[in-house]
Amino acid sequence: MDMKSGFFKSYLGNPSLHSMYTGAKNLIDFVKNKLEHNSSLEAAKFQLALGQKVLGYSDAMMRELRNKVYGNTRELMDKMVKELSDMPAKERQKEVIHILENKGSHDYEVQAAVLAMLQKHGRLYVGLLQKYEGSFIFFERITGQKYDPNSAVTRNVIKETERRGIPLREEAMIQFHVHWLG
Repeated sequence: MDMKSGFFKSYLGNPSLHSMYTGAKNLIDFVKNKLEHNSSLEAAKFQLALGQKVLGYSDAMMRELRNKVYGNTRELMDKMVKELSDMPAKERQKEVIHILENKGSHDYEVQAAVLAMLQKHGRLYVGLLQKYEGSFIFFERITGQKYDPNSAVTRNVIKETERRGIPLREEAMIQFHVHWLG
């Protein structure tokens, strides 16, 4: 660091007071938004578990609560799909890799990554993600199961793809898994 210039000029390139304020405010808003998302999601999961196991809610009440929880998750996922879709391709691919490699990523984040990749590229493994092709990392993160060519899920997908005459690809495995879940 040049001793003749100050901290801000040396490291930040002489920003204006307004630029520093706006940057700091955006950073605080980002952290606050991320904490609120995680907090509301965890609170909803706790409420769902508490209602079912401890309070013994009726089926109608549990259905209403589940709809609320999944509605919030869907809203978060849709927002994340838009954010990922608006990123430049390389930045999006880096973020998707981060989501996939981070075992603490929420389900909606993994689902948003899949949707954004398919919407923007038409396939999962493009660019920086090509090194993961054949690893079935998307399938494993969505299903919570290790890929096994002899598993019941894989055998069912193979039968279905052969019946339809389409190639066996990870995208088809995810599609059939989600379809079978309902």
